[in-house]
Amino acid sequence: MPDIKRQTAIKCTIKQILEGNYIQKPGWEPNYIEIHDKKISRVNILATIISKETNTITIDDGTSKINIRLFSEPEKADNLSIGDIILLIARPREYNNERYLVPDIIRKIANNKWIEHRKKELSISKYEIPIKKAIDEKPKETQQAPVQEEYMDNEPLKILEAIKQLDKGDGADTEAIIKKSGVKKAEKHIQNLVNEGEIYEIRPGKLKIL
Repeated sequence: MPDIKRQTAIKCTIKQILEGNYIQKPGWEPNYIEIHDKKISRVNILATIISKETNTITIDDGTSKINIRLFSEPEKADNLSIGDIILLIARPREYNNERYLVPDIIRKIANNKWIEHRKKELSISKYEIPIKKAIDEKPKETQQAPVQEEYMDNEPLKILEAIKQLDKGDGADTEAIIKKSGVKKAEKHIQNLVNEGEIYEIRPGKLKIL
């Protein structure tokens, strides 16, 4: 088996995934979707779960809908419910003219401010993830407010902005990120961003945005 490099997850919309040209490659080469000038083998999207069945989750990001297929790891959906907003790192696939996603990482998003941040990143004026239904259907567990408060000052967004400004192509130095962002408990927020698939460590002490 050849040494296969892990592909970077590209931020995009479901509409782009569905409308892009799907290219199937021979052998061990990864299949990909052509979106503008990019060849995308892994995607990074924010969306709301609108349907959940055995081994299949349907999500909507405000631009379109698509299925997530959980063939070999159905346990990834154990803690997910209709109405949850998720961050998804996945590989696009196509079979019998149906395009779907095979997940690598699925994370619940606790703070809706991430939606506005993603909207700005993608520069899409009508990019609206449907969250009203999610709010209506979710149980009233307002006791979790302290977790929400941790993000009220947009501290993770400040860290992302610092990385964006410091990264000249080979990643941003962790200590420089902490200093530039001016965020308290920056290390904790950095770790959360790594866990959520927003950033990754290309080598010790160097971070990049996915």
